[in-house]
Amino acid sequence: MSRTGMHQSPKLCPILNHFHRDISDLNVMMDGAMYPHSWHPCNDDLDRFDPSVPAKNFTRSECPPKYYFIDFGLSRRYDPKDGPPLEPIIRGGDKSVPEFQNSNAPCNPFPTDIYYLGNFIREEVLQVSFLIIYAPSIGQLIITHRCTKGSDSWRVW
Repeated sequence: MSRTGMHQSPKLCPILNHFHRDISDLNVMMDGAMYPHSWHPCNDDLDRFDPSVPAKNFTRSECPPKYYFIDFGLSRRYDPKDGPPLEPIIRGGDKSVPEFQNSNAPCNPFPTDIYYLGNFIREEVLQVSFLIIYAPSIGQLIITHRCTKGSDSWRVW
């Protein structure tokens, strides 16, 4: 899925009734497009074939990589005839989901997946985890402004 495809994927999940339930840096892989000549397997700052020179690389905006969701061990598929699904809490790689902090009540996995994806983009792709610390109002927006099924409001990212 392309860089633009990552934000389209959760929109398709409710249509396909399939939810990942554990989107985090441990379960998203990025292709090597930013490194045109590859990199050394032990040190990604060095060239693969000549470890004495730095690896040539581009920024994400210069050469957008593709991102892939992996590890579907916690994912589920739901029957739309059963209505909105409610599932027991599964604490995956991202432990910051607000709904999971003070409750063990079953939740709809769709808003949780949107939170996981937004948190992944904010912390790993944009690398701006300081937003919550330095700008509480923006952090609150990020935490509370998740979409409901059929809404495009999650594109705030």
